[in-house]
Amino acid sequence: SLSAKYESGGRGPGTINPYKSTAKGDSGGASYGTYQISTSRGTMNNFLEFLGNHDSDMAAKFDGEKPGTATFDTAWKTLAKEKPEKFATVQHDFIKTRFYDKTLAQVSNKYNIDLNLDNRSPVIKDVIWSTSVQHGPGGGAKVINNALKGQDIQTMTDRELIKRIYGSVV
Repeated sequence: SLSAKYESGGRGPGTINPYKSTAKGDSGGASYGTYQISTSRGTMNNFLEFLGNHDSDMAAKFDGEKPGTATFDTAWKTLAKEKPEKFATVQHDFIKTRFYDKTLAQVSNKYNIDLNLDNRSPVIKDVIWSTSVQHGPGGGAKVINNALKGQDIQTMTDRELIKRIYGSVV
């Protein structure tokens, strides 16, 4: 997906941003995984809770560990090496549940926008996914609303949708 490519450079579930050196100005703090789950806003704690509810064996690897420490980093990388596909899947499922699905719900319920995704290119879903990862569910929904309010979405091409959504962020 777009966010996997641009959040972690496509390096996969074991990716950790270089928060101890080059990313000191990163407002997300230490960030982990394919979608760079951040530590500074509680997202990592939410992920660990989600992980515990979906795979207690994987979650146990982080018992007593604090994100942003060498021991947590080691546990993260080890799990990514031992169970790369399963760890990638649980990260994906977390982002879908906590970001993508909530963004779509807000776009529909709060802003009354019907994106008609069944009749759109999968790229549109990627655009919404990456927007929700970058801006959070509320922020992502607001970006999409700002881009599309007053537009006849049903007659817009996918290209027009993409340009409007990404253009509203700049």
